[in-house]
Amino acid sequence: MAVKDFETSKEGIEIQFATNHIGHFLLTNLLMPKLEAASPGARIINVSSGGYVLSEVRFDDLNFEDGKSYIPWLGYAQSKTANILFTVGLAAMLKKRGIYSFSLHPGLIFGTNLGLHLDEESFKVLAEIGLERGFPTLVEDERPKSLSEGCATGLVAALDDSLEGKSGAYLSDCVIETPMEYARDSDNAEKLWLLSEELIGQKFSY
Repeated sequence: MAVKDFETSKEGIEIQFATNHIGHFLLTNLLMPKLEAASPGARIINVSSGGYVLSEVRFDDLNFEDGKSYIPWLGYAQSKTANILFTVGLAAMLKKRGIYSFSLHPGLIFGTNLGLHLDEESFKVLAEIGLERGFPTLVEDERPKSLSEGCATGLVAALDDSLEGKSGAYLSDCVIETPMEYARDSDNAEKLWLLSEELIGQKFSY
């Protein structure tokens, strides 16, 4: 989350996009035979973040000009947008197989290792970017949650029977929310799927 210095995976992919999306993409697809065996009713849950509002997926420049224009929060945000788009793509592809997918924002949660790179200056930058993107109270709007509260939306996504028939939904505070257009656009979801296959050098079709 908001890794301060530009890094890449050993494959040359910006580290937050590699960790938060590409790794999930590959693991999910490798697990597909087991998910199919557990269906109908298996669920794939992608933990995104409300921070996705800070950036679309930078399809033409994932690596920020090889780090020259790298901004930590934007790297994080594009990976979280990717989590939502991946969910949209999975929901469309797996609908007939009885496998469902949901993405979610767990909330602002301290006391984990996710925020190791964060300090007071990081939150100032976050507020500035939020203001530029049209979210002037982005930081203030987030009431910190306890670890138990932070688990709640994930548990709803995984277990709540009322979500049946709503595959592809994005949840926050335990209810469905409508993400911004670029994060739910089916064309963007397909574009991300193809890009992800290209980056790992393996194709998956269902």
